[in-house]
Amino acid sequence: MGAPILRRKGLIPMKKHILPLLIILISIVASIWVYPQLPDQIPTHWGANGEVDDYSSKQTAVWMGPAIMVIVYAVLILMPKIDPKRANYPRFASSLYLVNTLLMLVFLGIQAVVISQWLGYEFNMSRFAPGLVGIIYLILGNYLPRFQQNYYFGIKTPWTLTNPEVWRKTHLFAGRVFVSTGVLLLLSLLLPTAWMLPILLFLLIGSALLIMASSYYFFKKQGNVH
Repeated sequence: MGAPILRRKGLIPMKKHILPLLIILISIVASIWVYPQLPDQIPTHWGANGEVDDYSSKQTAVWMGPAIMVIVYAVLILMPKIDPKRANYPRFASSLYLVNTLLMLVFLGIQAVVISQWLGYEFNMSRFAPGLVGIIYLILGNYLPRFQQNYYFGIKTPWTLTNPEVWRKTHLFAGRVFVSTGVLLLLSLLLPTAWMLPILLFLLIGSALLIMASSYYFFKKQGNVH
């Protein structure tokens, strides 16, 4: 069958794997370093008020960060090989890998904050979630318009998957919505803590509904042309 399409096209040289793999390695080393310093039970969830409301064994919790990063990276590597629309991947492969690398930097930042909590350093976790989601939305919003039609990455509605032009218009619009949502979430950090969760939920649900509605609108406007 030959080499996978991303490699066959020469768009993803091996050197592009170095940084994300290095990030994963740093995460693993951090877990190994902190493990002997922790008690058997450590915080793994914080409520809307920033207070700890759940604990897990360190044997599980310490390795969650590296495990998530490995899974995300594996998905990125494997999915293009089995996607029926894999011929489109070379057209946005670099953007997809950049998003993956930036997201893993975010995951590493999450791990650093959580480890600091485990070690006794104070951090306002109720403000951390909106800030984190805001950063992720800003990253995704800048790259969503570059994603080409596929079954695994992007805004996958019945209408975007049916029509390439609807996909393009939806992702262009979604990119703007994601960036706007990210900015609003970061600005919300200036508001009282009690407002954080309602604002976060409102913006996430509202943006999702808006993007889905726009997808249907573009589909109808396109005249259902495949």
